[in-house]
Amino acid sequence: KREDLVRLISKLVSTLSEKEINLLFNEILEKKEHGIPISVFKAPLSSLEVIVKYLKENQRKPIKEISSILNRKVSTIYNTYAKVKQKFPSDLDLSDSSILIPLNIFTNRQYSILESIVFYLIDKKSLSISDISKLLNKSQSTIRTVQRRYKIKINAKN
Repeated sequence: KREDLVRLISKLVSTLSEKEINLLFNEILEKKEHGIPISVFKAPLSSLEVIVKYLKENQRKPIKEISSILNRKVSTIYNTYAKVKQKFPSDLDLSDSSILIPLNIFTNRQYSILESIVFYLIDKKSLSISDISKLLNKSQSTIRTVQRRYKIKINAKN
């Protein structure tokens, strides 16, 4: 019964455009309220590396699913994970989940991973540049630069 339902849903999804599939996937993720604990970003890795490592090792997601979640090529995710295993073999810090970064913010490729995180923390969580720099283990000037680039992209879009 459940297998039949999965097959039916799969057939329905196959009729959708890529944009419609991304919208559907985002809605499903929002309803499940999945997110990435803010503490994982203290690792000495890029934001993409942290997210890929978290999804692969802590959420046990396959590379293909991670590429779909992040709207990135499978090869990009595979290479990122291969690099991160050598670069940072330790476990990520999962101690602070007071702020969960939703996965659906990463599907828009117009913005970098870090731009998406910074915008989310400023816009949705009303955090200061100083607080964000501490949470993400980045300098305040880096956060300001990322914020400025995000604003430039938003203004260019409008």
